[in-house]
Amino acid sequence: MPLQENELFIFDWDGTLATSGTLIRISKMLKARYRLNYIMKHKEEYKVRSIADLQIKEEESRLVSKVYQLYARFSNAKLKPGSEEMLKLLKRKGKRVCIFSDSNTSRLLSETRRTNVLRYVDFILSADSIGRYKPDPSGILLIVDKYRTKKTKTVYIGDMASDIYASRFAGVKACAVADGLDPMGLLREMKPDYIFESTYSMFKALGSKPKKASRRK
Repeated sequence: MPLQENELFIFDWDGTLATSGTLIRISKMLKARYRLNYIMKHKEEYKVRSIADLQIKEEESRLVSKVYQLYARFSNAKLKPGSEEMLKLLKRKGKRVCIFSDSNTSRLLSETRRTNVLRYVDFILSADSIGRYKPDPSGILLIVDKYRTKKTKTVYIGDMASDIYASRFAGVKACAVADGLDPMGLLREMKPDYIFESTYSMFKALGSKPKKASRRK
């Protein structure tokens, strides 16, 4: 299925739609390496997940929010090339657009406000607010359930191997962009349904018309 035909697009934040400060990148990298090694040995733990008992706690801590606002002045987190145009294009096409990230709730809400992406996004969820982090698929499953979208019509977009695993465990399509933290080689090994060199190249692909199958004479 061409990427354009999906109905629900769920994006990771750091490294996928936005760049991050050095401290955030280092922290994400260290956690990711440990988590990837763990996943390889404990895949069965993630394959079946119940979301019936989950409660979303998206309340911001004022103190933590102020700390992140101060940090944001120096971290210079910003949208990657093509991110805003892509979100705008998806909304114009009538697609459902959401964000699910392992980012701290306060930082995620602060950065999405500051970069003005809220006008294109239907729903934002941090793993921090449900206490289950990728590759645990619970966050993706919550969003799919919220919008009653078929998994076959849902795609999760991220820049790391753990994002692809989360997609697999949730039973949705996986899309990788290789201009984030994990390199193209590693992402290809994970065999996502779609893979792009960058967020910008994904935007260009979404804007192009699907090629029609040629008829054999």
